[in-house]
Amino acid sequence: MNNSTRPHHFSIPFGTLKMDIPALFAYELSQDNCDALDMENVSVKELNMEVSITKKVNFFLLHFSLYGSIQSSCDRCTSDIAIPILDEANIIVKMVNNPIEYNANETDPDMYYIGFNEQELNVKEWVDDLLYLGIPSIKKCTEEGKGDFCNQDILRKFLV
Repeated sequence: MNNSTRPHHFSIPFGTLKMDIPALFAYELSQDNCDALDMENVSVKELNMEVSITKKVNFFLLHFSLYGSIQSSCDRCTSDIAIPILDEANIIVKMVNNPIEYNANETDPDMYYIGFNEQELNVKEWVDDLLYLGIPSIKKCTEEGKGDFCNQDILRKFLV
């Protein structure tokens, strides 16, 4: 399912969800719909996110699965490489009378509060956070500079 054409495609309406039955929302992530992908030398090759949400009494269990790959340059040899991305996270969203106060005092990043009158939940910030954390800080080839596609000129020039 491609939800990227909807204007609020990261908003999940939870009013129609059935109690204790997980609902799955699938997204194709792109440069256009993810702030985390607005990085130098990073582009989407194929990147998907699934969000499973289970409605309980006064709270929701969310499970995020991020999978696919991004295109970037190797930090060692500067060749273009595909970097596999695979990450998961769980969030608990509780319904309370004063969510602003609860969120201000909460120290657990996996806990979030919303008001009883809310009708949808926007998961964009969590999607971006999981993607930021899923992209390795050091991007390098699996060949360690010995692959056929590695830029040998750069390796000879800068590595001792």
